[in-house]
Amino acid sequence: MRILLRATRWAVLSCVVLTAPANAALKEGTKLPSFSVKLIDGKTIIGNPELAGKVSLLNFWATWCVPCQEEVKHLQALHKKYYKQRVVVMGVSQDEEGAAMVKPFARQKGLTYKMGVDPEGKVATKLQGLPVPVLYIVDKKGAIRYTKKVFSAKDIPAIEEKIEALLKE
Repeated sequence: MRILLRATRWAVLSCVVLTAPANAALKEGTKLPSFSVKLIDGKTIIGNPELAGKVSLLNFWATWCVPCQEEVKHLQALHKKYYKQRVVVMGVSQDEEGAAMVKPFARQKGLTYKMGVDPEGKVATKLQGLPVPVLYIVDKKGAIRYTKKVFSAKDIPAIEEKIEALLKE
C-alpha cells in the first residue's frame, strides 16, 4: 500500500512538473497569499502573522530534489548572516514523509533555519511553489519582491543585494 501511495504521489508530482508553466511562481509585487505551515518540531505553526514586519525568504524544496540540496547550503549561510537583523529564512518541504524525512536531513546538513512541512502540497499549490525549488523574498509588508526558480552560488550576490535593500525600507 505504501508503495502504491508513493507511486501515485510521484505520478501526480510528475504531471504537475511537466504541465506547470515555466513562469508559474507568484509574480514579484503581488501580496503573499495567506498561509500557515507546521514546522518540523510538530508544534509550531508559522504563517503570515509571524512574518509580518520582517524580510522573509520562503523556499519550497524537497530532500529528493538535487538542486534543492545545493540551495539549502546557501539558505543556511543567508540565515547565519542575517539572523540578527530579523530576516526569516524558512524552507517548506514537499516530502510526503513530512518531518520524519526532513528532521534527519536538516540535522545531517546542519540546517538551523525554520523548516516547515507540506506533505500534501497544499501550501505549495496555493503559493505556486511547484515544481520545486522556488524561492520568494518577501518584504516587511508581505509583498513578494524577488522570485527565483533554482538558484546557485552565482545568484547569492543578487539575493543579498535584494535583502539589504529591503532591510533599509
